[in-house]
Formats: sequence, structure tokens, C-alpha cells
Amino acid sequence: MPIGLRRARLPLHFLLAAESRRGGRKPQSQPESEREGASCELPARRFLQPAPRARGSRTGGAALSPRARTSVPPSPGKCTDGLGEGGDGGVGATALRCASSPCPLLPRAALCPAPSPPLGSRPRLAPCAVPAARRRMLGAFLVAWLLGGLCSPEPAVGVPGPPCQAPQQWEGRQVRYEHSSGRNTRALLSYDGLQKRVRLLEEKKALIPCKRFFEYIFLYQDAVMFQIDQATKLCSKIALTDQWDPLDIPPNSTYEDQYYIGGPQDQIMVQEWSDRKPARKFETWVGIYTVKDCYPVQETYTRNYSVTFSTRFFDIQLGIHDPSVFTPPSTCERAQTRMMSDAC
Repeated sequence: MPIGLRRARLPLHFLLAAESRRGGRKPQSQPESEREGASCELPARRFLQPAPRARGSRTGGAALSPRARTSVPPSPGKCTDGLGEGGDGGVGATALRCASSPCPLLPRAALCPAPSPPLGSRPRLAPCAVPAARRRMLGAFLVAWLLGGLCSPEPAVGVPGPPCQAPQQWEGRQVRYEHSSGRNTRALLSYDGLQKRVRLLEEKKALIPCKRFFEYIFLYQDAVMFQIDQATKLCSKIALTDQWDPLDIPPNSTYEDQYYIGGPQDQIMVQEWSDRKPARKFETWVGIYTVKDCYPVQETYTRNYSVTFSTRFFDIQLGIHDPSVFTPPSTCERAQTRMMSDAC
């Protein structure tokens, strides 16, 4: 058998394609019905193996070659394999030929598969894999945040430790409200818890006709109180029968609540304590103190299930500026033994 016939065992369409490329001739055009049928007859392997997307720009599009930027896009209606804008798999041509596909019953991924990635490049993750990765990352951050909150050294709200220790010596101002009379009394306050003494100087905030203002000095170690008229310096010396009640939180107090005073960007956390005994007795004292530095904010006393008086504290300064304020004036050497009235 001649040698030329031995080499002609390849399929006939391969020989015709090779001959057309060698001679520069175009294959004869087919009728319109045959072209439509041929465009739908795609290899089965293309349907079963979706090609991975090529790596592109930051926006997720396929990378265009220099030739693609100047080439003319193919005519619509033709499903050209692997050709984009100018024939190299661009995104615009892919969307164009998928929108005008002659095979509406076939999936678009089968008719117009994505171009293959360049050699040596890593395929991008599928779009559905990105949300899953983000969900896993969010779950890891959530677990770390919860563990960090549980292991935080700061005490949680509503689970306090023992009562704080209030300062022993300080000066400030107070407003005492008498619930029986409905009157407020403002005064300067000097508190010395170490030597169990208190000095109150009533403030003259307004000109009230027939109103007398006093200064009070409480010396609990001597069990005596001095009442001095600020205008006439008359003095009264009265024996103290009440026990020393320091401005602090007793160790056996019952925790009531913890909350903020103020609003956003300007607030202070305080704790509320009382002498209430669960299932045994109601409270007769309620004290509100700041969590930081344990400054007194308010104290309320009740008797016979009704409020007697409440006192608010503010403008607190640590230390005693002038210890001589606890020394009675010389007029108290001839003091009387009865309380003076604040009316004329």
C-alpha cells in the first residue's frame, strides 16, 4: 500500500481543517438551519466540567490582553469558544453571547464557559466560598469576644464584691430634705471620721425674712453638740444621745442596685446599699456611693415605714483644709443648754 495512503487514516474533518489553514481558504458556509443546529451541538465534556474563572482585576473581572483592548468584538448571536472582546475571553463578549444564545434550553455555563486561567496561576475561589469564609471569621471573633468578656478582670454589673471603703476625711456641701416639713437645708460640711466629728455651716442662699442661720459642731467622742448663731454668736451646748454613725457603707450592708448617674459621655456609676435583711426586716437606711473612690452621693433614713430625711452630697474635696473649724468659739464657754429656734 502506498505510504501516502497509510498517513491518511486520520478523520476527514481534521484533514479538511488542516488544508483550509494551509491554503488560507475559508470553509464553505452552511445553511442557516445547519448553523443553528451546529451551535447547539457542543461536546458533552464541556457540560460536565465547568472551567475555573481566570484571575482578573480587583473588581473581579477577567484580565484583558493588550490585543483585547483594541480588537473588535464578535458579532452577536454566535457562541465563539474562548473569545471575548476581540477573541480572548473578555467579560463583555461573554455576557453578550450569553444574552443572545441560540440555545435557550441549555444552561449558560454550558454554552459559554468561563475562559481557562493562565498557566501557573491559582484559580479564584467560587463566589459562594467567600461568605462561608466570612461567616467562619465572624464566628471566631464572636467566640473571642465572649471569652474576653467572661475573663475580664472588671466586675460585672449586678455581681458586686464587698462594700467599698469611703474616705475618712473630706469637705463638701450637702442638701438635707426634711420630709415632715418639706424644707431643704443647704450647708457646708466638714467630715472627720477618724476623730468622729462633723461641722455644718448653713448657707445663706436667699434673704428669708425672720430666718436665723446656725453653725453646728458635733463631737461624738465627747458626746456633745454646739449650736452657734452666725449673726449673734450665741451658743447652745446639747448632750448627744445618738451613737456615731459614719458616712460610709457598713460591712454587713445588703446590695440593692448598680446604675449610672448622668448620660452618655458624662456619667458616673454608683452602687446602692441598705441595712435591709432579707425576710427579716425592711431597710431604715439607704446609701448611694460611687463605684470609683467610694464618695457618698445620697443617704436616706426611714422610721416607722416612712421617710424622715434624705441628704445629698456634692463638691467633695479630700482632706480637712482648716481643722480649727471643729473648735467651738469662746462664746460657748457660757453656752445655754437648750436648742435655739431658727425663727425670730
